[in-house]
Amino acid sequence: MMKRDKKCLACVDELPVFEGYLVDVWGVLYDGQSKTHIADDLLRKMKMHGRLALVSNTSRSSEELAVLLNDKGISETFIDGIFTSGSLCKERITRHFATNPQHTFILVGTAGECHWLTTMLDRQVSSIETCDFVIAANIIYEKDEEIERLVRKILGRG
Repeated sequence: MMKRDKKCLACVDELPVFEGYLVDVWGVLYDGQSKTHIADDLLRKMKMHGRLALVSNTSRSSEELAVLLNDKGISETFIDGIFTSGSLCKERITRHFATNPQHTFILVGTAGECHWLTTMLDRQVSSIETCDFVIAANIIYEKDEEIERLVRKILGRG
């Protein structure tokens, strides 16, 4: 097996220069409770060199994540865009309901801080047997056994 020469940065001063940067939020800028100790310095230095976009697999929309980050003291000043899986899902699900207004879904997890999802809860049903599709978001409190049981039911339904 060949050993790759990887250079690990000792500090943000060693940041390579690129035209643009994609930065993951979790663990880089935010640890789940507060901003990380490098967040401000990292964003400022990256923005000096190029465009900067944040990416996250959060269920929150891009706008909701921006509010959270701002509340934690992470300024939008240096950020050119935010892309979240929540925004992609919101867009796709909204389009689906526009063309299929009779469809319903079952929610595995909770709407939580996904305010975009709470606007759709009038289409939520409690039965896998009667829903048209499943949305899984913010799976925090469910036990693995419960999720496995639900997945088996969903797969059994096709």
